[in-house]
Amino acid sequence: MIHSIALLLLSVLAPTQDDEPLAKGQKYLDKIAKVWSEKLPQEKLCGVYFGRVWVGSTTYTVKAAPPGGAATYEITVVAELNLMGQTMKAEYRALLAKDLSPISGESSETEAKSVEKRVLTVADGKWKIREDKNGEVKEREGKIGPGVTFEGNFLPLFAAPDEDCRILALDSRKSVHDFKKLAEKRELSIGGKKESCTILQIQYEGKEPGSWFFAPDGRAVEFGPEGPLRVRAITEAQRGKKLEEPLDVKPAERRLLDLFLAIKKGDSAGVEGSFDFDRFASEVVGPKAYADLAPEKQKETVEAMRSNMIKNLLSEQMREQLPDASLLEDALAQSMKSTEKDGIARVQIKGSATWKLHQPKDGPRKGMWLIFGVGQD
Repeated sequence: MIHSIALLLLSVLAPTQDDEPLAKGQKYLDKIAKVWSEKLPQEKLCGVYFGRVWVGSTTYTVKAAPPGGAATYEITVVAELNLMGQTMKAEYRALLAKDLSPISGESSETEAKSVEKRVLTVADGKWKIREDKNGEVKEREGKIGPGVTFEGNFLPLFAAPDEDCRILALDSRKSVHDFKKLAEKRELSIGGKKESCTILQIQYEGKEPGSWFFAPDGRAVEFGPEGPLRVRAITEAQRGKKLEEPLDVKPAERRLLDLFLAIKKGDSAGVEGSFDFDRFASEVVGPKAYADLAPEKQKETVEAMRSNMIKNLLSEQMREQLPDASLLEDALAQSMKSTEKDGIARVQIKGSATWKLHQPKDGPRKGMWLIFGVGQD
């Protein structure tokens, strides 16, 4: 009988294979709790950037929970984003137990035409979340257990996990967080200096993953999904300021960025100077057919192409499609992919066209990258 009871207890208490990542996640939460217990309050400030341009901030604060209750910690997260005329605000507040399991929590996210609120309650070992998005109410629930907490994305600001693990974060629909350290590294410019950063990836169910980048000294310095939006740990003195780091682009890509800046600013000379219209005309007509044209006809073809190209690129419709000039370089740089072969550079803009450039071997613009073609190739 005693042996049977012991086996029953072991089957109940021992984590299953599915629970093992959450058990490791609890070890990570315990590590964070130790960091918090050694110093309260703590506050982490992050700037939100579109490429290098400041567009908002996120502040994560941890302090002792109000006395007299079951909670040990109170956390608040306040975020604000202003991008291309759109504003988003988010606020999170939760009370957590000593092991970082949730006692209660609430959050709100406000965008232009959307308000979403969530309220978390915990009773009898179960959690329940009530979500209200623009009056449409949904509920979900589950059991409190190892690896369950309120917020997960910003925990690496305080410490990284010692092993791959999983937590269940109840603050949003990105509930499952799988933390995985990648073997690769990535160079980031930090304080004007290139640093080789290790990568901690956070994978979510049905969502694009995000990655934290850690400096060689172990500091979490930046978080972001793939794309131009970046969240970087900063000091108060850096609030509201653009990141002072160079834009990492190739020379041919730089020419294309200069072209689009000229378009946005209505700079016809800048647009014209980005092209080799003689080579462009030859490519459009066909090298042999163009060579067979009389010199006057060649000149007419080039001038017609020059006029039409400048007119079309500087049209109001074209300029309105481009982001604000302060964001334009960073937006395009993130969406460009280029290759170079036999002296020809092909720069593809994601979801758009491919631009062809070359460097003249003689003449006043010798060695400069100039555009001579654009299309879907």
